[in-house]
Amino acid sequence: MRPERAISALTSCAEAISVMEERKLDALDFVLNVLREHEESLDTLIKRLDLMIEAFSTIQHRLESLCEKVEQKI
Repeated sequence: MRPERAISALTSCAEAISVMEERKLDALDFVLNVLREHEESLDTLIKRLDLMIEAFSTIQHRLESLCEKVEQKI
């Protein structure tokens, strides 16, 4: 093989490896961004769930109070 061809082949191989590494980094970046978005979504859902639990707790206490009042009148 001629030296020019060998250098050309090595250059092509190095460029191919560089492109592959860049694609791997792009894929990793994509996965990390998706995970970050999911984490934000989960945080929002957890906050909403906490609010709902507080609301249900308040409703439960009011219902218990009403039941006690009704029992006292019976």
